[in-house]
Amino acid sequence: MPLSPAPVGVIESRPPIPCHEAMQRWHKEAHHGEIDLQQYRCRYFEWGRGQPLIFVHGLADRPTSFVPLMAHLTDQFRCIAYELPTGEGDGARLDRIRHDDLAADLIEILNARRVTQACVYGASFGGTIVLSALHREPGRFLRAVLQSSFARRPLAFMERLLAHLARRWPGHLRDLPFWSAQQKRIDGPAFADVEPDLFALKTSNAASLPIDRKSVV
Repeated sequence: MPLSPAPVGVIESRPPIPCHEAMQRWHKEAHHGEIDLQQYRCRYFEWGRGQPLIFVHGLADRPTSFVPLMAHLTDQFRCIAYELPTGEGDGARLDRIRHDDLAADLIEILNARRVTQACVYGASFGGTIVLSALHREPGRFLRAVLQSSFARRPLAFMERLLAHLARRWPGHLRDLPFWSAQQKRIDGPAFADVEPDLFALKTSNAASLPIDRKSVV
């Protein structure tokens, strides 16, 4: 289904949807499933009807972080979001997965869901996966949105050392000392003027991730 261009100089806006209302709709309406990829069983969900729009989240996040945004789009888009490998219940061996594999997974998910062409939205690290997939198969994507992302960010020596060590750390991000306080200090100001449920959703998504997931290169 082709997208109709918006009039030049016009930005459409809609009334805000409370976070709890968006989550209630998602629980009621979204379809959930799994896709057997080469290196892990990928959990995903679909919500809405229309032009396929696939969401790729960042390392310290989960696909449910997109639910408040999707709630505004489900009448025009078939929103698809999937979970990057965590090594918890998905059979993934994180030490064997590389960035190229993640880009190949995005293409494979499109194939599995019988999507010929899609729009794509990549947030943070997810944007790097989107860029790689665009380079691989540009004809599969109609439009792309990158949120707070980057094309390449070389890691300093200490960052590489910490990432190497983190591959063997047990537990979740919420188990790290002062994790909650750091979240409030770093990200809290950006959420100061929105409903508290949005910040709670963000922090709960990140806190539940295994520490070694953050060390994927």
